[in-house]
Amino acid sequence: MSGGADVPTAGDRTLELDAPAKVNLWLHVRGRSADGYHVLDTVFQSLELADSVTVRCRPRVPPTGERVRLSVTGTVPCPGGRDNLCVRAAEAYLERWPAPVAVEIELEKRIPVGAGLGGGSSDAASVLLALRRLLGAPGRRAELEATARTLGADVPFFLVGGTARGRGRGDFVEPLPDLRPSPLWLIAPPVELSTAAVFAEHTRSAEHTRSTRGSAATGGEPIALPVDRRIERWILGNDLEPSARALCPGLEAIYTALQRFGFPSVQLSGSGGVVFGIPPRGARPESLARDLEGAGKIYVTRTRSRRAFGAA
Repeated sequence: MSGGADVPTAGDRTLELDAPAKVNLWLHVRGRSADGYHVLDTVFQSLELADSVTVRCRPRVPPTGERVRLSVTGTVPCPGGRDNLCVRAAEAYLERWPAPVAVEIELEKRIPVGAGLGGGSSDAASVLLALRRLLGAPGRRAELEATARTLGADVPFFLVGGTARGRGRGDFVEPLPDLRPSPLWLIAPPVELSTAAVFAEHTRSAEHTRSTRGSAATGGEPIALPVDRRIERWILGNDLEPSARALCPGLEAIYTALQRFGFPSVQLSGSGGVVFGIPPRGARPESLARDLEGAGKIYVTRTRSRRAFGAA
C-alpha cells in the first residue's frame, strides 16, 4: 500500500499486534481419524521471535469490492494475496461477522517460512484477534476459535499462546500453566520442508513398520505431562523427526553441531525443518555459527508466557 491510500482518515481504526512463533516441546502422532487427518497430542510453546501485523479498518468498501488488502515487508519472503493466510483470515472473519469496512493489513515478516514455527498460522490468528478488538465481535472467544480451526491446525493455539496442549489435529487447545522463562536457539536449514511431505513419509514409515512387525506404530497411552516447570523436562520427542531427517539430509549436520556444542536437548519443531534447543550456559551464537559451517541460520530467542503473549 502506498501513496494517499495509506493516510489514515477520520473513522479509521488501527491495531498492531505481535505474531509470535512457536515450537512443539513434544509431538506424538496417535494415528489417523476417519477423515484421513493425523491425530496428534502435542505441547506448544510461544516464543519472543515474532512477525508484526498491523490491521486497519476503513469505514468504507472500495468500489472494486476488494475488501482485504495486504502489504508484506521484512527479512523473510512470503506469499501475498489469497495465498497468504492473513488475507484468508480477514475474509473468513468478514464472512462470519459482516461489517461495512475495508481491511488493510501490513505484515512485517521475521519468522522463517516452512520451518515448523507456525509463522503463517500466527499471522492469521493475529488478524482475527485484531478484527475482534477493532469491530467488537464475536463476544466469545470460542466462536473465534471455530473460525481459526477452518484456517489451519495451528491457528487456534495462537489465540491462546504461552504453553498449551493441542489434540485432534492440534487444533483443540488446552491452556497449561506457563513454564519458567528460558532461552531457546533455533537453527533453520536453508531449505523448506513440506508439512504434507513429512506427514506422508511418516505414514509410509508407520505402514511399513506395521507390515514388518505386525503391530501399530502409533497410538498407545496418552503421554503424561511432566510436573516440573523447567522447559528442559518438557522436550520429550517428536514423532515426525525421523521422517523430516529422511527428507532433509542436511538436518544431520545441524543435530551433530548442536550436540557437539553441548546442547542438552535438541529437537525438531512441528514438521520441521527448524531444530531447537536450550543453549549451554555462556554459549555464543557466533561460535555455533562456525560449527554449523552454513548448514543453518541461527535465531536467538526466548520463551514467551501467556501474559506477555497477550492474546487471551
